[in-house]
Amino acid sequence: MELIEETQNWEGIKAVVKIESTRTEVLTSKQTQETRYYLTSLNIDAKKLNHLIRGHWGIENKLHWTLDVVFNEDLSRVRKDNAPENFSIIKRVALNLIKFG
Repeated sequence: MELIEETQNWEGIKAVVKIESTRTEVLTSKQTQETRYYLTSLNIDAKKLNHLIRGHWGIENKLHWTLDVVFNEDLSRVRKDNAPENFSIIKRVALNLIKFG
């Protein structure tokens, strides 16, 4: 937590946000907990900030779900050098072509 305590040295930081979330897997009912930290230069209240963060993760989760369903991304074994990043870009371009092409 030392890093968070030094925020006065970071220009433009308005807040450090701590989000604690609990996720329940539908099939197994297994619960996992996660804590994430965010830095923001926005000067808005916690409720609005939480709404923005949840919206971001909703979009991220839908994108990753789509990539996994369309391209079986979770099963990918591409791991060497720049290949993972390159394939990720190619898959996102292909997905955009499918959606908007």
